[in-house]
Amino acid sequence: MTPIGCARALADFLQQHFDDIKYCPIDEKIATNRLIVRDGFLPKVTSNEEKKKQDPYIVIRPVEITDTDEGSVVKLQLLMMTYSADMEKGHLDLYHMAEIVRQSVEQQTVIDGMYMLQLPVKTLIPEEQPWPEWWAYMELSYTLGRPGASINQYLTQQIEV
Repeated sequence: MTPIGCARALADFLQQHFDDIKYCPIDEKIATNRLIVRDGFLPKVTSNEEKKKQDPYIVIRPVEITDTDEGSVVKLQLLMMTYSADMEKGHLDLYHMAEIVRQSVEQQTVIDGMYMLQLPVKTLIPEEQPWPEWWAYMELSYTLGRPGASINQYLTQQIEV
């Protein structure tokens, strides 16, 4: 029950959800691309063509962990990115993706039987967009198990995965 374990569990949950609904990007240039949900960071790319091959995606990473007497909470940041050359309606795919995520996490508040969603859920869509890519991010918080005596064994298992 580590912060990156929570991010991985959420990534697996969302990937399964997007696969189940057969999500397909709107822009024909990436319509055959499968939406990828992963924890951590995407591999670095050097060209716009490589970027286009990565879109659409959701990257989930722990950005803050808070331990108190009442328990532990991890704040996750979800970066959502898609591609559309349409300057008028290209943003719609981004809003669609963000709404799918919002609906799914708020309907399934416990992930992997261990991590419980803590409201509020916050979605931010910046005014400045790196056209032809469109991005947003979401902040979610989940409860974690408190660190214990056997955590080193658990961490070793998580790293090996």
